[in-house]
Amino acid sequence: STNYGTYLDEVDSALDTVTTALARIGSMVNRMTIKEGNIAVSQVNTEAAFDRLMNADMAMEQLNLTKMQILQQTSTSMLAQANYNSQAVLALFQ
Repeated sequence: STNYGTYLDEVDSALDTVTTALARIGSMVNRMTIKEGNIAVSQVNTEAAFDRLMNADMAMEQLNLTKMQILQQTSTSMLAQANYNSQAVLALFQ
């Protein structure tokens, strides 16, 4: 009878220990799940920011290319006009 009571107390104590450990594990799992969600949101936000930066750079490069092409075409046109004017002046002397 005394041994039975002692064993019962030990089993109750062991169950309390297991219950406490399970509660701590559950709490840690819950915190990790929340952190996992936060990390996933952070990853999506970081990828979106990276995409915006890359697209902004591509847009700027396209703008610069267009600008340079316009400048090149303008220079070519001005050079052709200057050559034409020179030829027109020479034609007057002939």
